[in-house]
Order: sequence, then structure tokens, then C-alpha cells
Amino acid sequence: MANVARAPNAPVDRPRVIDRYPLSPLQKGLLFNWLRNPHGGLGLQQITCTLTAIDMTAFRQAWQDLVRRHAALRTGFRWLDVESPVQEVVADVALPFHEEDWREIGAAERHGLLATYLAADRRAGFDLATPPLLRFALFRTAEDQYEFVWTCSHMLLGDRAFVIVLGELFTFYHAAENGQEVQLPVPRPYRDYIDWLQQLDAAAATAFWRNALLGFAAPVFPDVAHAASAAHLAEHGEQQIQLTREETAALTSFAERQGITVNTVIQGAWAVLLSRYGRADDVVFGATRACRRSALDRDPAVEQMVGLIMNTLPVRVRVQPAQPVVDWLRQISTDQIAVR
Repeated sequence: MANVARAPNAPVDRPRVIDRYPLSPLQKGLLFNWLRNPHGGLGLQQITCTLTAIDMTAFRQAWQDLVRRHAALRTGFRWLDVESPVQEVVADVALPFHEEDWREIGAAERHGLLATYLAADRRAGFDLATPPLLRFALFRTAEDQYEFVWTCSHMLLGDRAFVIVLGELFTFYHAAENGQEVQLPVPRPYRDYIDWLQQLDAAAATAFWRNALLGFAAPVFPDVAHAASAAHLAEHGEQQIQLTREETAALTSFAERQGITVNTVIQGAWAVLLSRYGRADDVVFGATRACRRSALDRDPAVEQMVGLIMNTLPVRVRVQPAQPVVDWLRQISTDQIAVR
């Protein structure tokens, strides 16, 4: 596993920097959270899958070719000795691959070992100042089978970018396996998205948000002190509830009949939850959304751009029990359209 024991931004032998530009708003937020808790596991993404009959030489080559193709995958971050945090693209990086042979280990023990690795991998995190901010682990479980773990900083990629990277990975892999050249269009660089953000009208945005949040007094903190386990709660936690197929179908059907989205219904439910636990009828929470369709003046090339093209925006909801629920949900939807 990567050694991240040294202090962040400690002097190291860094690859040559070939480009430097500001952070996106979401990247700034992620950096802020990381600086508060570098080993808390936040802002880190793990993808696991089983690989069968894989050519390891071609697989490694495909990843290296992919990283050379996309500057976002060769990016680190600097926040000390600069006026404002910047991201720096380096000329080249050596990708870290961790390998173990688990062929002589039983399935139950392998499951436990993988869970232990994933937990330790999250705690290790990354030194955001030192690219690459991605690493790989391969655990051999049979003669032609591996458990593969790809760990990546969320500072580099959003959900759509993961799909793009994996699609291109298989293209490069098949080419390397067959000794062929890859013919792909030159990608639009992530820097173009950052440059586009810098050109937006900041004054107009400030005026919009001042009006949207006018009168909001203070954050709402849910009162969970009564919970028996509250004293043992970590700073961040996760709770999952899985709906049945029937419940999902009913929820989708309701949203369609009312001319709103399932997302609006979920946001309404979350607003009610915050209102009741926070004892307030005016709540604000953050909602993350992809920005590809509206970015770069709707240039289709942005759909294949690799980088973090997302943002988290405030959602303000006034909970009004006397108002019919459908009218209330439609107002949430209208407000969100204005925000976007």
C-alpha cells in the first residue's frame, strides 16, 4: 500500500509540472474537507471488480497509455506558498500497482482480507500534492482470475468521467493485447472547463445567491442527542435504505404523474426530515449535480472530457405543512430549475 505517512506538501522529488490552473468550486470544497481530515476516507473513491483471463502486461500498458492521454489523471494540488490553491499537471507519472497471491487462501478468508484492505486503503488516502492520485491493487484468486481495486481521489474524476475512463481503458487494453495502435479523437482538456468557469459572471452569481438565501438565519443541525448511540457517532456516517421494486415503481409513477422528478421527491423528503429533527421550517442543504450539459456553452465535446465536472449547490426549502404536498414539491422543482 502507498506510504502516506509524511506530512502533506513535504519536499519530494516531483515530476516536471507542465501546466497549472485554478480549482473548480467542488474541488475547493473537497480540498477543504481533506485538509480537515486527510485520513478520514472522504473524497476517495474505490472501484472493485473481478478480472478473468487478463493479460497483465497489456493491462498495465493500457492504464499507462490512458494516463498519458488525459491530463486530469496526472494532476496534483498545491495550496501552500500560493495566493490561491492550484492544480498542477505533470509530464508523466509511474502508476502504483500492488499485487498479492491469494490462490492458496479460502474464499471466506479472502473476503475478509479484501474488506481489511479496502478499509486500510481508505484510511491511507492520498497526499494530494503528489500525483498520481490513483493506485491499483491486484489480488490473484485463481490461475486466471484477479480481484481488482482501483482507488482514486474524487478531486480528479466525477461519475461520468469514470465511465469514460473505463471505456477507453478497454480500448487501449485490446490494442495492447493485439499489438495495435489506438485511434481516438484528441480529448478536450479539463483545463478548458476551468477556463470557462473563470469567465462566468461572478457578480451576477453573487447577486442571485444573495437573493436566494436572503433571510436564512443559521444552519439547521438535526437533534440526535436523544439517540443512545449518539455519543459514538463519527463525524461522518452512512445509512442505507433499499426500496423494493414495487416501492420504486410507485415512487416513479407518482413523480411522472405530477410532472416532477424522483430527485425532487427525495429532496422534499430530506427537507422534511431536516425540518423535524432540526425543529425549523426553513432548511438549506447541499445537492451535487453533474454540469456537463450546461458547461462550455453546451459543447458536445464536454461529454467525453475527463475531469470533475460537477458542483454542489445549496437547496433552500421552506417546509409548509399546510400546503398541499404536490404543490409544495412542484415549487421545489421550480426553484431548482432557477438554480441550474
